[in-house]
Amino acid sequence: MNLIPDTPSTVELFFDYVQNTPQHVFAKFNGQDLTASELHDLVQNTAQQLRDLGIGSGDRVAYMLANNLDLIVLIFSLMLIGSIQIPINTKLRNDSLKFIVSHCEAKLILAEECYQSILAPLVSSQLRDEIIYRHSQYSFQWHNPKDGYSTDLVQDGALDADDVQFILYTSGTTGEPKGVLVTDRMLRAAADACAQTSSASANDRFLLWEPLFHIG
Repeated sequence: MNLIPDTPSTVELFFDYVQNTPQHVFAKFNGQDLTASELHDLVQNTAQQLRDLGIGSGDRVAYMLANNLDLIVLIFSLMLIGSIQIPINTKLRNDSLKFIVSHCEAKLILAEECYQSILAPLVSSQLRDEIIYRHSQYSFQWHNPKDGYSTDLVQDGALDADDVQFILYTSGTTGEPKGVLVTDRMLRAAADACAQTSSASANDRFLLWEPLFHIG
């Protein structure tokens, strides 16, 4: 018997959250508040821009991004599309970084602009054209979202509970890094465990100090 049910998925939980509490502040970062409805609009907009770039369900997308609201938007956008996410440790350099970007078979990479000189020499000429850089002073969002939001579930390739959502690479201290396959069920199990061990309740605030690339 699975303690974590097949449904609702993380994406379905997200849409329920938006519909039920659109004005709830989902995250605060550098003095900026992001409400549920604002997050939803940005997610829908970013998902469409990724689709326009040819990203679809099952495609692998890697990112080397610092903690910021853009990264939260990107994570949900890729979930919406059904893409497989590959977070990259922003501290990696040289051979360690080269191994992951070559091994992960990403169709697209998104990275902070400050990593351009580090990433460019390590990727193939073909993939080099498939890197989108984010400047620290502005978002990699392509357009401002439309006013209002829709609660319709627009999901390209609905992932089952045991389909891979993330590939998280190990540190590689005992050999080459291994790509750990993380499913939607695993993500929800981890969140449920955090909620139970912390006795979380509505309107509690959590300080997130760990980098978002770290173990999901």
